[in-house]
Amino acid sequence: MGFHVCCSGADVLQELNEDATRFLGEPFALYLVALATEIDDKAVEWLHKYERTLDSLCGPYAGFLLFYNEAKLIAEPYPRHQRNFFRWGELTWHETEPEEDKDNTPLELDVSAATLRGGFAAVDSRFRFDERAFTDKDILLRSLTYESDEVARELNIVGRLPCILIVDDPASVDFYLFSLKDADESTLRDLRELFSAFIKDSKHKRYLDTLREWRSANDKLQALEHDLAAPARNSPAKETYIINQIRTAEQLLLNSMPKSFRTAINKMESQSGNVGTLDWKAIRKKSSHVGKMLSVKQKLNSPSLTDAQRENLISKARDLLGHQNELPATEWSNQLQRSSEHTAAKISESIAEQLGIRRKQYAKQAEGIRKALDKYKATAATCELELQLLERPRIGPHIRSLQRKKRNAVVWNYVQSATGTAASKAPTFLDAIKKAVDLLSPS
Repeated sequence: MGFHVCCSGADVLQELNEDATRFLGEPFALYLVALATEIDDKAVEWLHKYERTLDSLCGPYAGFLLFYNEAKLIAEPYPRHQRNFFRWGELTWHETEPEEDKDNTPLELDVSAATLRGGFAAVDSRFRFDERAFTDKDILLRSLTYESDEVARELNIVGRLPCILIVDDPASVDFYLFSLKDADESTLRDLRELFSAFIKDSKHKRYLDTLREWRSANDKLQALEHDLAAPARNSPAKETYIINQIRTAEQLLLNSMPKSFRTAINKMESQSGNVGTLDWKAIRKKSSHVGKMLSVKQKLNSPSLTDAQRENLISKARDLLGHQNELPATEWSNQLQRSSEHTAAKISESIAEQLGIRRKQYAKQAEGIRKALDKYKATAATCELELQLLERPRIGPHIRSLQRKKRNAVVWNYVQSATGTAASKAPTFLDAIKKAVDLLSPS
């Protein structure tokens, strides 16, 4: 449903929009898309009433998509960015500004359609599901109409609206439509029965188990990455955040980006509530020294150097390293790399120590963070590969079984979006949905 979005950058609503696109790329066994227009008021009312029930019913196995271009969400702001909400004209803050010891007070945000289509704000915050978050039926009606018509035109199913489009392969041109013309509570029961049969099918077990394992690893990875991004000032994860930000900044420095390194450290110092703590004179001096060493090393590795240029660079290397040994050019390059890595590590340890984190503790936790990230990434990647190799579960047999059981009282339509020689050019489900999502995307 898109309530769970982690934002840590300038354009927070661009992130919200991209969450819908990520939904399309995530592995699911099934994809469900609700389609209705302004003349389908009963269906829209049913979708609005049961949107969370449907989302919950899908669980980790199916993706359920509703088109919204306006919503009320709940945000947990990072302290130094709270006042930015006031400066963002498209947002309304419904609570008084929290006191210093209430940094985690959630903010209730009205996100307008205009803002969703291209707003900008210098805000860092985490959007999450909350019981106070809600979506308005009239907004759903306006949003659904354009996007549903776009999908229906693309797949040539305009006459079948309102419906829920169900696909078990997003790259396929085949799909099923479940009519919502007379949607009521029995409609929801039929969907629940269908899902139950689909999940219990023994032929689907390995695929669904792998999918659940992927989602577990991915959820843990996202949670860890969020904690590393910028926890609140008094959060237990603050220390982990500091260590990870230093670790990440160190990589910028070793990539010959000393200014970006200092910018990242400055941001971390501010967001963690430690402004004025660091010895910036020493940080600038030492990081600039690393930048110079890496610059000379990179130039020494150039195959087009003249002898004079090489001697000049070796002279600079001697000055930077502080010794006058006679070494081959390649060894000078190695010495510069090793010295850069050593100095960068010392800078990181010094920064951590200035922020109250002992050097041994910093090294241990930095390595722990790296291992945890690598572990979850590796598990997710392995699961993704296995899902690509496994045969996808099929919903068709269970739909036909339900139809026989209900004596065709359940209105399903099997649709092939193109036939004959045109089939190779037929739009897939994924093509159609992406085109519709583009209507919501900021220009």
